[in-house]
Amino acid sequence: METVAARVGTGASVGAAPRAGVTGRRNRRRALMVAAVLVAASACGTATSGTTKQAPEQGGKKRGKTAVMVSMGDSYISGEAGRWAGNAATTKRDAYFTDLAASCDPKQCTYNPRKIYGASYDNGCNRSKDAEIKSAKDAGLPWEPENIACSGAEARHILDEKFKGEDPQSVQLFRMARAKDVRLVVVSIGGNDMHFSGIIWDCYVAWNAGISPKQRCKTSQEGAAKKRLEKLTEKVSSVLHKIATTLRDADGQNTTYRLVVQSYPSILPDAANNRYKPDSNKGRKNYGGCPFWDDDAEWARKLVGRIAEAQWAGVQAYNKFPTATVKADFLDLQQAFNRHEVCSGSVRQAQKYDQQRVKADRSEWVRYLAIFATGKSQRQESVHPNNYGQKALGHCLKKLADDAGWKRKEHRKFACSLPAGKNEPQEVEVARASQTQPPSGRS
Repeated sequence: METVAARVGTGASVGAAPRAGVTGRRNRRRALMVAAVLVAASACGTATSGTTKQAPEQGGKKRGKTAVMVSMGDSYISGEAGRWAGNAATTKRDAYFTDLAASCDPKQCTYNPRKIYGASYDNGCNRSKDAEIKSAKDAGLPWEPENIACSGAEARHILDEKFKGEDPQSVQLFRMARAKDVRLVVVSIGGNDMHFSGIIWDCYVAWNAGISPKQRCKTSQEGAAKKRLEKLTEKVSSVLHKIATTLRDADGQNTTYRLVVQSYPSILPDAANNRYKPDSNKGRKNYGGCPFWDDDAEWARKLVGRIAEAQWAGVQAYNKFPTATVKADFLDLQQAFNRHEVCSGSVRQAQKYDQQRVKADRSEWVRYLAIFATGKSQRQESVHPNNYGQKALGHCLKKLADDAGWKRKEHRKFACSLPAGKNEPQEVEVARASQTQPPSGRS
């Protein structure tokens, strides 16, 4: 911009001499022109400097707006079960230090779920203080976290339907994008459209009834699951179109944000790695909170993989549209909780003899199935990432954002996993996944 100013200044001194009487007026006009350009140059320089300092990876503000990252969708990203740091087969006091909502003295404990879920506890959205998007901030992402996901939400609750007294999530996103600079949107959707929680409950009912293999969950639920899978791809694509359109309408200047769809982590271990025998009622039901037949558990694990395939297909379908100027990425989370699933033989529950909270490296990262949930524990918290799991997912998101491969068209799929020999939430790793193979090979 300094060059432009110099050219204008030079032009003012070149050419035939002006006529007498006009010189003063022309010189004043030229002086005004130079001043105007210099002001513009100064403004442009300031804007350029601001953009350089506040690039997406640096956080900060853009056009005077606070830079934010937004989580949308269902319970697996809202923070459901964030109240629990591991599991314990007891309802006494603070459940051997696992209940983060408990405040105890030697005589009694008080319980305040709002300490974990805030005001969202009142309508059941259960957005926990360590939900994935907030854990990603703690892990090092520079933008301010905004969580508008809600436990129980389906695709329609992002698109155009109110849910639990709140406006559609797309409407909430529109308002946010008008006031703030959206740098990242991450979406978890599809599980409730698949009725996954109902499927898991039916698997428990089949186990508890001891019915024959022909009547088990994997047989009774397969037909309905297959039909819902056929619709899921279109739902994911529609959600992405809605988000992109919403952001364009709210802030047409913002075309550099990142859009991510994520799958679900596996919540159950392989049958061989379950620490309770399949016929152990006291183990799987009364203690472990994983009362499922091995074949049903394996079917449910594979269903998570099939859901991931449908989600990835939805991402691909969206990306093929010419109007999808901001492409979407896919983050496969199926192996993010390796060896930390509920009832995994690699970890344990908290016990009465523990003198302090069992740390993440030795704990389950999934809330167990709360069969007799009353009082402190809610059934809806069952089989969701607990506090430790949410921190692991936050690190998955952080490491995805760190990978520059997303800028290349051939790298739109990523996978987060916990490698062998690693046991801490921050030790998950994100890698660029195959574009043609199933997300984790489990389907």
